[in-house]
Amino acid sequence: MINRYCINCALLLLACVYGQVRANPRINVATTIAPYQEFISEVGKEHVSVSVLIPPGANPHAFDPKPSTIKQLKDVMLYIAVGSGIDFEQVWLPKILSSHPSITVIDSSQNIPELNIQQSEHDEHEHHDHKDPHVWLSPKNAIHIVRSIQ
Repeated sequence: MINRYCINCALLLLACVYGQVRANPRINVATTIAPYQEFISEVGKEHVSVSVLIPPGANPHAFDPKPSTIKQLKDVMLYIAVGSGIDFEQVWLPKILSSHPSITVIDSSQNIPELNIQQSEHDEHEHHDHKDPHVWLSPKNAIHIVRSIQ
């Protein structure tokens, strides 16, 4: 009798836990760089789980992810792209989407006014009359980025 009672309680407990997990699943979101993780986490709160492809300290202009990193994207539903000319995204985002076609991509730079720079140097690389890929550094642009995530 006690065994039957314990089994029923355990099953009831599992059903409750499983029901809560199913009722409030977290959306797996990926992004390119750490600043965007902050934006996404603030917008999504407890409803999102965010992973960043380029680790802190790595150069986003020259970073090549490991195959295991790309494989980890299998559960990602949404990719928030910087979308402003980050070299990593130009090279790797098409490859990521070809191996994970179910991922929806949001280009967070679509509603951001162009930031043109002329012949300046930044972090050991040069920019020559093109769009500044560091759009998140402007508070006004950060507002546009957060709105695109919402």
